Amino acid sequence: MNPLINRLSGVAAWRPDRVILADFWPKIRIGDGRVNQDFVSGRAGAAEMPYFGKMMSMNSQKHRWKPSVTVAALVERDGRFLVVEEETSAGLRFNQPAGHLDEGESLIAACAREALEETGCHVTPEALVGVYQWTVPAGDITYLRFAFACRLDQTEANPKLDDGIIAAHWLTLEELRASQARHRSPLVLQCVEDWVSGRRLPLDSITHYD
Repeated sequence: MNPLINRLSGVAAWRPDRVILADFWPKIRIGDGRVNQDFVSGRAGAAEMPYFGKMMSMNSQKHRWKPSVTVAALVERDGRFLVVEEETSAGLRFNQPAGHLDEGESLIAACAREALEETGCHVTPEALVGVYQWTVPAGDITYLRFAFACRLDQTEANPKLDDGIIAAHWLTLEELRASQARHRSPLVLQCVEDWVSGRRLPLDSITHYD
């Protein structure tokens, strides 16, 4: 017998979670392909689910932890980097043009959108600089940031910036290093340092499914 099958053979109570099944339902056939509607709706008991097990309780929690996925645009012009000065609960802080990924949006599209909304700059993401996981010191939220090296295509005159954005600035690496106390997070300088070091990953490292 296949050793993997042998190890799993004793897990007789393994059953799928209803939430997970709902995502893949069109592709799932259980037993002879006929499934009680109570099973689909979540009213079925364990006895009606003989082929599955523990998965049933995996999503029983009402709230499951997940990171906040964000994007950031790294834009350089004549040795200076584009940053925004924004209002935060800790006062005015510097950050890259950055924000949350919207539902159904690709990471690359989100990066270009955030740069335009926060600075009035039209940019084209050309490479992935890195992926950064950072938990706020209070421990209440974790950010998963995708930072992109972007080409500056155009700058709008007198743009209307997002709420909370005071102004856009172009700062040198030295100025960014000297102003760390005013950074939104340690990712601000780290992303620029990685950009300066030449770190680049091709955009096709990321695949987006529509």
